[in-house]
Amino acid sequence: MASWFAANQSGPRSVQSARTEAAIDWLFRSGKVCAVTAIQIIEEIKRLDPKEQLGVIRFAYQLDAERRLTGSELSSLAQKMVDTTDAAEALRIRESIVRGFYGQRDAAPAALL
Repeated sequence: MASWFAANQSGPRSVQSARTEAAIDWLFRSGKVCAVTAIQIIEEIKRLDPKEQLGVIRFAYQLDAERRLTGSELSSLAQKMVDTTDAAEALRIRESIVRGFYGQRDAAPAALL
């Protein structure tokens, strides 16, 4: 079974990333996964080389594009859109609302975009 890292890797891997992949795969297979905080993850991302950081950034953008917003997040954005006097800001907020409601832009009805 290929690991998540191997399936999502683009280009050659460094020795460090291969070791990291092997360690993570072993942890998951052995059931010895430990809790990690967001701060620890951020610190690990900072230690990556720029090419590997770019992969993390791409993943974060993809995840954000696919994530639907909660009702309270949508309501908060709607209130900001009503309160703003800047037309460009209102358009940006509206696009965030549509993306947050439907998920990826491809899934939204064309009439709403």
